[in-house]
Amino acid sequence: MNPTTDKEKSNKWIAIHHETEKNYWWFILKRELILYFIQSLIKKNDSVLEIGCGGGRLSCEIQQSGYKVISTDFEPSAVHYTKGSGIMNSFVSNSGEGIPIRDESIDLIVMTDVLEHILDHALTIQECHRVLKRGGYIVITVPAYPCLFSSWDKWNKHYRRYTKKQLVYLAETSHLKIKKLTYWNIPGIPFAILRKIKDLFNPFQNYEGFPPVPAFIEIPLKWFVSAENRCVRKFSLPIGLSLICIFEKTE
Repeated sequence: MNPTTDKEKSNKWIAIHHETEKNYWWFILKRELILYFIQSLIKKNDSVLEIGCGGGRLSCEIQQSGYKVISTDFEPSAVHYTKGSGIMNSFVSNSGEGIPIRDESIDLIVMTDVLEHILDHALTIQECHRVLKRGGYIVITVPAYPCLFSSWDKWNKHYRRYTKKQLVYLAETSHLKIKKLTYWNIPGIPFAILRKIKDLFNPFQNYEGFPPVPAFIEIPLKWFVSAENRCVRKFSLPIGLSLICIFEKTE
């Protein structure tokens, strides 16, 4: 039997995300919050570029909310799923090497759990600055706490987890202003700590998808993170397994 190729692994990873995005609590509540920020920052019919569109669900919901959506991903299978969701302006692109879009043409860029997959993340942010209109925004989510980097991150092809200081530095070096910077997903922290402990006994463990969550756990999880979403709209949280940052192009 031939060993699984990197391309086959990538296609399987994207397929898992495409299916999981539909009804997994974490994806649903993250999209809910991202859509709120988009709607609070720009007008209907403005242009939104999603970098790292994955299974295409977020791009689809953004378009359904009345925005002109462009979607891009490094993986051809991700673009295939996104086009299947009705986002015809989708194309394959490695944003770690550049974004093939003209200068100052986009109102808002969204990257949800994408930056950690890119080796040269500074170049990506600089490219975002280039294609953004003046007064435009970048909405980013990334995994927090480098100390919690684990086999889960390796399975997800992450180069790093982030601190607030790293995001501030990226903003400063790309001439962007931070409009909002907050932690998110407090309930995820104990699960990440548990994964880190398990790695001590089995550092090479693999995953076949997101861990299933029993209903008696999922219901309070959804309630708690929904409450978090309402709080994050008004102020910043001091802890959480993810960081959410909004950059603004002011010059």
